[in-house]
Amino acid sequence: MYNWLVHRWRQSLELRVVATTLCVSAIVVALLGLVVLDQVKHGLLDAKTRVALAETTAGVRAAQQELDAADRTDPNSQNGIFQKIVASRGGAALFDVVILPGAGTDNPRFPGW
Repeated sequence: MYNWLVHRWRQSLELRVVATTLCVSAIVVALLGLVVLDQVKHGLLDAKTRVALAETTAGVRAAQQELDAADRTDPNSQNGIFQKIVASRGGAALFDVVILPGAGTDNPRFPGW
């Protein structure tokens, strides 16, 4: 069987051309497929990153507006303001605002918060 195949390969130019064309075509298609998959992956990751950053910026901006509008002289209103900020985010967001009590207490704009 092996001898017959070797003999056929050596004697037939048509077989060598067809086999070589098929092999080269398969390699080219595989390489192009890998390149396209890599570009799609990077495009999706970039889009998700942009959405996450935009949502984070919007969340920080909304929380900052609530804190700016809050009465900072009343220490008892701190928990109510934090609850209002978390509740105002709504259900459409992919991420929630996390407020850590005691974080940023050295901030001169919000003494004691």
